[in-house]
Amino acid sequence: MTRIRRRGGLRVLDPTAFARPAPVEAAGRSVSGTRDRLLDAAERLFAEKGLRGTSLREIVAAAGQRNESAIQYHFGDREGLVDALVARRVAAIETVRNARLDALLARAPAPNVRALVACLLEPVVELCHDDSGFRAFLSAFGEVAWATALQLARNRQQLRSLERMREQLRRSLDLPEAILADRAEALTRFLLLSLSQRARSNEPFNGRGFERFFTNLTDMGAAIITADVSPDTRAAYGAD
Repeated sequence: MTRIRRRGGLRVLDPTAFARPAPVEAAGRSVSGTRDRLLDAAERLFAEKGLRGTSLREIVAAAGQRNESAIQYHFGDREGLVDALVARRVAAIETVRNARLDALLARAPAPNVRALVACLLEPVVELCHDDSGFRAFLSAFGEVAWATALQLARNRQQLRSLERMREQLRRSLDLPEAILADRAEALTRFLLLSLSQRARSNEPFNGRGFERFFTNLTDMGAAIITADVSPDTRAAYGAD
């Protein structure tokens, strides 16, 4: 059974969801194809009708399955299904982001904060532009995905790119660790919710209008990290 945690009132995915193997039928034949069809159908319907407005029966029918217990078999329950959807998409982001980060560090071993923020954003933007299913996912699951990313960030093997970026920030900024951690969390929340809001609109993820949105969002994200730390804040954190 999938374990659900809560952070700030939001559901958070159990990090072990990434490590689960695809179910296998008794005869040894993989049923990952059925699982993927259920995920695709759920993602599409959740984006169209919302999490609460979509029944499990509708998802099973849209996936072309006759057995109404298919979701229970593959995911346990509705929350397990949502967890699997988020895990699938977050894993896709992580793959692209690590590749982008490798390329960035090859060009500039000590990148500035703005370049790191852009690297954080670009995989999500690319997937929104190229994959209508991903845009539907971000539209439906923006807050859930954010909460999941924060939880999984504690597992360096699952979200290694975020830990790599934070290490670069530690090297380039003179910030107490607690302040850096809180600012990194605020940055993740701000960027993902901004992108989620755009995904819910009819505005494109390309063109001149999007370029203005992206560059300004990157600037604001960098400002979250690099803002001066006031004496009051240092005192509140007990920092010297």
